[in-house]
Formats: sequence, C-alpha cells, structure tokens
Amino acid sequence: MHDGVPRTRTVVIVLAIVALLVMWQSVTAVWGGAEVRQGARQARHTFLDANIRAYRVEFATSCFCFNTHVRVTVVDGDIVRVERMKLGDWDDPFPDQVLATTHTLPKEDRWLERYLVFPRVFGTIAAQSDADVIDADFDGPFGTPTEFFVNPKRSTFDDEFSASWLDFEVLNR
Repeated sequence: MHDGVPRTRTVVIVLAIVALLVMWQSVTAVWGGAEVRQGARQARHTFLDANIRAYRVEFATSCFCFNTHVRVTVVDGDIVRVERMKLGDWDDPFPDQVLATTHTLPKEDRWLERYLVFPRVFGTIAAQSDADVIDADFDGPFGTPTEFFVNPKRSTFDDEFSASWLDFEVLNR
C-alpha cells in the first residue's frame, strides 16, 4: 500500500506537466494569431493611407510541394506584368534572373493574386490567423508584408507555407 502512493503522485505530477505544456502551446497560437491579425489590419491602413496606384514587388514562396519566385507590376489592382524569376538557393535566395515575362499569371498560378495584389494580401494573411503557428512581418513606410509563415496544423506533416516580399517599389501615387 505504501508503494502505490509515490507512483500515484508521480503520475499526477506528470499529467499536470503535460496539461500545462498543452495549454502553453495553445496560448502561443492564439496570441500569435491575434498579433498577426492586428498587424495586418494596421498594415492595410498604412498601405491605403499611402494612396499607391501602381507598384512592383518581388515575391517568393516556399512549401513542401512547390516553390515560386516572381516579380509583378500591379496598376490599379490589376497585375499587368509578370516576370518569372529563377528560384533561389541558400547562397542567393532571390536571384535577379528573369526566365520569362508575360502580362498575366498562368491559369495554374492565379491563386498567387491573393498574395500579390494589395490591399487583398492583408485579408489573406489575417484570414489564416487561426492556424496553429503563424507569423508575419510588415514594412513600416507602406505597410507591405516582408515575411509570412503559416503552419495550419502542427499535427499535419508538410502543410507549412512561407512567403517573402522583396524590393517593394512604388511606381505611381
């Protein structure tokens, strides 16, 4: 009878530690999502206040199933030029080598518009704020995002997605 008490106490302590770790992980995701949602809202206001009609931005994605690297020119909310860029590597993540130029995204890449056309981008980022892990950084002068990472479900293998925006250039206000 005396031998069972320490074992029971150990089990209770281990379960309490596991419960605390689970709660800690959940709180982190909630706070991260709220911060990203608020950051996207503030960045959207900053972008709209800048009254930018035309811009050029370089954009790259990374995920398990594909990577893409483009430079786009957007005028009044429409993509008018797409430069398909060479994919980067560890030494040069954003090589300045144009592989092809078109006036629109290919049909299979139209989903990228939600990450390329401002202010739509801010809603796309904020809409994912309920993910298990999410992080986003926004640029001060115009509010444009610079980095975005989302892992919708930690328990799912290879569903992570990251995006980078580089060299945002205002062409017309």
